[in-house]
Amino acid sequence: MGDPKIPEKRWTIDLEKRIQEEHFDESYSERYSFDPESEREIFIIDTPPPYPSGTWHIGAVAQYSMIDVIAR
Repeated sequence: MGDPKIPEKRWTIDLEKRIQEEHFDESYSERYSFDPESEREIFIIDTPPPYPSGTWHIGAVAQYSMIDVIAR
């Protein structure tokens, strides 16, 4: 049949640590903090509470992902 088209996952704890170190560097607080003195326009995104239908499902994952993508 051949090789699978989806490669095997290669996650390791070392990879996770490296990614977190890169993400949470010194500039993290500058990127994700609110400055009330800033001249930049403020955007507010109102989201529904998690699990409004009772259980987590793929539709909720897709919806929250879209909200996050649009916000960024």
